[in-house]
Amino acid sequence: MNKIDIGQMVEKLNDVWVPADACHINDTSVRICKIEGAYNWHIHQEEDEFIMVLKGNACLDFKDRSVPLEPNQ
Repeated sequence: MNKIDIGQMVEKLNDVWVPADACHINDTSVRICKIEGAYNWHIHQEEDEFIMVLKGNACLDFKDRSVPLEPNQ
């Protein structure tokens, strides 16, 4: 097992909306990404998605509600 420094990985990201793999756990990829502005609504039929805000804020829009996220949420 290797130690992962998310802060260092984020510093190396140059482009927004371009995910980088932090690690793989079984068949699951853990990815980090810088985001900015709106992203087209989409759905994952065969997989789940985990989103955590490290800095700034985001709002996840669902069909029936919106969920605002702040750092560490």
